[in-house]
Amino acid sequence: MDQIKTKAIVLRSVAFGDYDKMLTLLGENTGKISVIAKGGKSLKHGAGCSNFCYSDFIITKKSENFSLSQVSPIEVFSGLSSDLDALNAAAKMLKFTEYVCPDAEPQPDLLRTLLNTLYAMANLSVPIIKCEAVFYFKALTLLGFSPELLSCSACGDEAGLSYFSVEYGGVLCSECGYSVEDKMPISAEALALMNYIETCDIKKLFSFNSSEGSLNEVLRITDKFIKHYLDF
Repeated sequence: MDQIKTKAIVLRSVAFGDYDKMLTLLGENTGKISVIAKGGKSLKHGAGCSNFCYSDFIITKKSENFSLSQVSPIEVFSGLSSDLDALNAAAKMLKFTEYVCPDAEPQPDLLRTLLNTLYAMANLSVPIIKCEAVFYFKALTLLGFSPELLSCSACGDEAGLSYFSVEYGGVLCSECGYSVEDKMPISAEALALMNYIETCDIKKLFSFNSSEGSLNEVLRITDKFIKHYLDF
């Protein structure tokens, strides 16, 4: 039997028998794994077995199975519990992360993005719309689904970028976008915001000012992009 030490967040925690829990973790060096937490319903492991909890884990691996040996919580994001809308938004982020992450493949940047977003929402009172726009668009880029933002996806022109098309995979100039069926208008502010989120360091994800209208534009476009390319 091998022991693995990793920092990880609990993406999902479900009852497993009368006393145990089955945890889905996203670990820094393990990626997404399923772990049996013996006595997970008791005070032995406490908050460490709850959704959202980010902890130091010691996990025992036997064959292809993982079981929890020890957990020490680092951050439980308790601020989410006082805001139902924030809690629901955070729960959807966990579900999305579990959906897009392959098993046992570390995703350190996506994990950092998730943790920073949850912290911003729970501890810094960053508006939910800002957290959603940042998290989902940054996640897209980290997963390799970056849309074209610098030139027209149809003709390559860098001027007059005023539409976005999911089918074309990015922005369109006013001339090309005119006849594209799924075009969505995009403002200069929203386009600049998307460029910022895509290229900025994860530590600076929320270091910008933007109107709610631009955030809604980014989130609307990102949502359509995710549905089309990730079927989520």
